[in-house]
Amino acid sequence: MAYEPYRIDPSYNPTATIDPHKKLLAAVVARSLLDLMSTDAKTFLEAHEWFFDNPRTPLPFFSFVFACEELDFNINEMRKELIRLIDIRKSQGFTLKIKNKKKKIQDEGKMIKKQFGPNSLLIQILKIREQQEIDFINDI
Repeated sequence: MAYEPYRIDPSYNPTATIDPHKKLLAAVVARSLLDLMSTDAKTFLEAHEWFFDNPRTPLPFFSFVFACEELDFNINEMRKELIRLIDIRKSQGFTLKIKNKKKKIQDEGKMIKKQFGPNSLLIQILKIREQQEIDFINDI
């Protein structure tokens, strides 16, 4: 069911003047929600990080926590719904396209191998990074 504020708050007036910075914050949250539904791994992971990051105080402008505070959203409820959305998408067979990311890491690895040799510490770091990203995607 789509969010319909007038069902929750009978005084809701969609034509009322809304503070421009709140409109912008709402647009950022909406765009990030669309990004969270993306099958592109990079786009999804960036949105996921934005939604679930807990920045230190003072809150950076345009962090999710800042947006929730400014828009009077309950951050815990929002995150619960986001987790539920991710779980529903997973149950429907949602998968991320990670081939491009893997290919980029492999291309970086080839260049480093050529310059530094196959036993380079940089190669080991790339392997760890690739595995961490794959593990993170699988955990989601």
